[in-house]
Amino acid sequence: MPDNAFFLKLAEDIGEIKASLEAQTQRQEFLEHKLLGNGQPGIIKEFHERITRLENWRYWLAGAAIAIGAFAHTVANMMGLKL
Repeated sequence: MPDNAFFLKLAEDIGEIKASLEAQTQRQEFLEHKLLGNGQPGIIKEFHERITRLENWRYWLAGAAIAIGAFAHTVANMMGLKL
């Protein structure tokens, strides 16, 4: 007849594995809600909005640099400077 200690140890190990899996499942659900949102905008949506805002600023800054360059060129031509 097999030793009962083996089965007791096996039951204990299974209990620890089950508790560990439950903790991992809860952590995964927390991270999913944080990333994707749980009725609120998640981190991914917030980052998407921030990136879009930065891309818009990039176009504004490029346009401003072109306008300043054109203005400087025009002023230099009016003053007779050679560029």
